[in-house]
Amino acid sequence: NYLCSGDDNDDDSLLVSMFDDLSRMFAMKLLLNAVSTTGHVLSGVVLYNRMVNVRVSNNKLFYRALRMIQDFGNVDMELATECLLQSVYGEHAYKAKLHDPILK
Repeated sequence: NYLCSGDDNDDDSLLVSMFDDLSRMFAMKLLLNAVSTTGHVLSGVVLYNRMVNVRVSNNKLFYRALRMIQDFGNVDMELATECLLQSVYGEHAYKAKLHDPILK
């Protein structure tokens, strides 16, 4: 129990106990992250140390996908936007969306 009892020895043991608990939790977090990362690598959704399995469902993911297209395709922002919109809306429908405002 982490309640203060007023005794210095109890306070010291409390801090040690809390530190031990935090250390165990942090070690577990690192282990779970390693397992998760390994799973993603083995399933083939990591390319050049980047997770590339991105579902463009919000503004942040839209810009993440744009940066990946720019980096992997070595293209400018305009062409990356055109390619991304074409993949989302289809070959002909994307042209109507090219000049729609995109939030940043």
